[in-house]
Amino acid sequence: MGGPRADAGGPGQRGRILPFRLSPLRPPGGPVHRRHADAACRRPVRRRTGALVLRLRRRRDRDRRRSHRTDRGNQRHPRAFGGTASGVVIQALTIEKYAAPIQAAAVDAEFGPGWTVRDSVLRLNHGVGVNAGNGSRILGNRILDNGHAGFSGSGTDFLIAGNEIARNGYAGVDFHWEGGGGKITESGGGGIVRGNCVHDNVGAGIWADIDVHRLLIEDNLVFGNADNGITYEISYDGVIRNNRVADNGQRGQGWFWGAQILISSAQGVKVYGNDIDVPGSYGNAVTVVSQDRAPYTPAVGNEIFDNSIVIRNANARVGAVTDVDADNAMVAAGNRLYRNRYHLADPGERVWFWNDAEADWNAIRAQGQEMDSVMHTDIPQKRSLACPAMAQMDRVR
Repeated sequence: MGGPRADAGGPGQRGRILPFRLSPLRPPGGPVHRRHADAACRRPVRRRTGALVLRLRRRRDRDRRRSHRTDRGNQRHPRAFGGTASGVVIQALTIEKYAAPIQAAAVDAEFGPGWTVRDSVLRLNHGVGVNAGNGSRILGNRILDNGHAGFSGSGTDFLIAGNEIARNGYAGVDFHWEGGGGKITESGGGGIVRGNCVHDNVGAGIWADIDVHRLLIEDNLVFGNADNGITYEISYDGVIRNNRVADNGQRGQGWFWGAQILISSAQGVKVYGNDIDVPGSYGNAVTVVSQDRAPYTPAVGNEIFDNSIVIRNANARVGAVTDVDADNAMVAAGNRLYRNRYHLADPGERVWFWNDAEADWNAIRAQGQEMDSVMHTDIPQKRSLACPAMAQMDRVR
């Protein structure tokens, strides 16, 4: 590309830092400053003297304790790269320990069109690892152990592909508000999240929220995240296809949250071709939740079809629900389940929920849902969950 480049050995450029937004109802995640010991983040605590000290495991062997390298990270520089230059390429760098505030990123491409960040490690930054903007390409990176989230993004025609996005969310932000693997917001269309391995994040895995249009989420492996695996919220016309989604939602808030795939007050979302595995003791399968989110209208026009769904937990849910009584009929009539393949030990279990009522296999079909779907009573052996070799995937569609 013809724009500025940053390769291993080059310093980052400094740019304008915008104010960040925090929900008044959620904790801001504690102080920005973090110390790091042997590349593992520990939270600082304050003694009565006011001195900032490091909370390390107690060790009787003082010599061993002294052998650990400790540093404050890049507290004077909230981010490594940002600004309005176009066509910037950042490649083969390790970008770590920047004191980016919550919702701000160590690498911020929001205002610079056409940035590429590839083959790099973004880790141990207090806020977000990388923020994508118009035309960004975030390819083949390891985005690990960042305080708030691994990635964020907005704008149009960006591609986030072939990355490992893991263990983000250590900063203590309430992840039901925001945090975890990453979130896309206010996107006009053309965005793609493809072929990533998103696992063990403290929060949701992949999250689209607030006026996201036509986002394509495909071919990802999403597992072991504390909240929903994939969420599409108060947004429109998304496609969630050909993902493998398993073992998410252990710290979900009950009800219909903590799903492998959640459609939350969104419209026109198509969920198909996914391999979904609900674990034995927690989590839901695929759920549509419609709430009073004015000016957004109820969740309708969503289709869930051609998925393989293994349900190992009889308390799991599949279906649609609203907490607005007047919208029950609209939500039930406006969404569809069909041509799915289920593995459920007992088809008499009422795992479905539709039109304000629980339903078993026969009852949900009596409501006109799950037409041409198939039920199997065998439960397949659980497959191992591990990231494959990350391929750089810069095709657009």
